[in-house]
Order: sequence, then structure tokens, then C-alpha cells
Amino acid sequence: MNRTLSREAAGVCDTTVIVSETNRAAFVAGHHDAGRPSQLVCVPNRTEAFRWLRTTLKEGDAVILENDLPDLYERSAGLFWGAASRGDGRAGEAR
Repeated sequence: MNRTLSREAAGVCDTTVIVSETNRAAFVAGHHDAGRPSQLVCVPNRTEAFRWLRTTLKEGDAVILENDLPDLYERSAGLFWGAASRGDGRAGEAR
């Protein structure tokens, strides 16, 4: 399933960032199947993934986070949402 997802992502995404070793081999294989292995960026952990995003993204870029453990990318990470609440009980607005 991850190999298929990777192959399809390679066809529509400029870059796919893979975090950690989990399912990495399937994503490498999928991008290779699609003939686009250079579109795959592998990082060791979430911290490095967000560092890559912060230094690479430009105005107007879109990011899709696919993750089977959504708590890993909770709003407090501060990349897509403000890290602090606005004081009205709502989390920060998406950027």
C-alpha cells in the first residue's frame, strides 16, 4: 500500500518527505517505480522534517501531511498554526 501511495505521490507532488525508517523502503521503491527517486527526501525524525519544511517552503506552496499517528503533528508544533492560543479558546489560525 505504501509503495503504491509513494508511486502516486511521485506523479503529483514536487517532493515527498519521508520521516524515520518506518515504511521508508516502500516509499523509495514507489518513487523508483515512478522514475522519480530524486523527488524523495528522507529525514530521521519529525524535528528534521519540520526544519526541512521551514527552510524549503515558499509562499504559495502546499503541504499534505499523511500520518497514521496524527498526534505527532499536533497544532503545538507551530509550523502551520500558531503555537499559542489566541485566548478565546480557539487554536491559532492555519497559515
